Amino acid sequence: MEGRIKGYLVGETPRESPAKSIVLLRGTGALLTITGLITLWLNDIPPSAYFSPSYLLTRLSLMPQLESLAIRFYSPLPNRDVERQLWDTPFMTHITLPSLRIVSFKGVSAYLEGLLARTSAPVLIKLGIELFNQLTFTVPRLLQLMDTSEIPSSSVVRLAFDNDFAEFKAFPKGREIHYFKVRMMCRHLDWQVSSAAQFLGALHPVLSAVKQLTLRHIKHKRSSECHNEVDRTLWRQLLRPFSNLKTLHVQGELVGKLARSLQADDGEPSLELLPNLKEVGYSGGDDARDAFTPFIDERRVAGHPVNLTILDHSEFSR
Repeated sequence: MEGRIKGYLVGETPRESPAKSIVLLRGTGALLTITGLITLWLNDIPPSAYFSPSYLLTRLSLMPQLESLAIRFYSPLPNRDVERQLWDTPFMTHITLPSLRIVSFKGVSAYLEGLLARTSAPVLIKLGIELFNQLTFTVPRLLQLMDTSEIPSSSVVRLAFDNDFAEFKAFPKGREIHYFKVRMMCRHLDWQVSSAAQFLGALHPVLSAVKQLTLRHIKHKRSSECHNEVDRTLWRQLLRPFSNLKTLHVQGELVGKLARSLQADDGEPSLELLPNLKEVGYSGGDDARDAFTPFIDERRVAGHPVNLTILDHSEFSR
């Protein structure tokens, strides 16, 4: 076949002619293989068409020209079931996808790890991940992938807590295009902060290079007050991977919750958290400024002053 061949899941409407498309056969999980494939998009994969990581990798190993890959499941398969499949599957040779540049994944972390454990993508430049709600996140292979790919190092991170998810976007210095995004599907603010803290903690070596962090919050319509209260330990766990952070921006709704967590408790070193912080920007009125005052005073006494600046709400709308 000539030209750029693309693959789709049955039920999608490909822009290319059927002669230049392949399909995942809905209801069977059978993935047809074309060696000249450039783009493979499998979206909203139903349970009836589920395929194991090993099966997928076997097919991908026959697609050396693949540049763009989307594997997105419609609903989650429990992590324990995926892990059991991986243990029961005979060992598979590690594969390299030499042309793969863009990956989009939606599923559970065990499936993602099953793929990454056996795959190299040396020219990968953009990665988007969406994870279904789960209690624990274990992603050691993700860090390895980022170390061996072409995904740019991140200088700016924006972390948003929305009604149904927490979303992390990482941007290279001076760029408004993100090359790494993670969305964790869960509803309550305390669960979202817990999930984000777990996931980002595993990426500490990558996040230690980040200089600016923005925290944005959309008030949760379905959360009770108890779910909107986040334990101080979780906030500190969330911030700890950003060990070289210079600038922290906090949207008004989060100011009171976060400001108390920045202060050191009795017996804690004052510079144990965010030791290189130089500026805190916030949106809100006098109450927001007053909330940060004890932390600002604490850093001044420690000989590491932090500037406090007020930001326009538009700074958090990007």
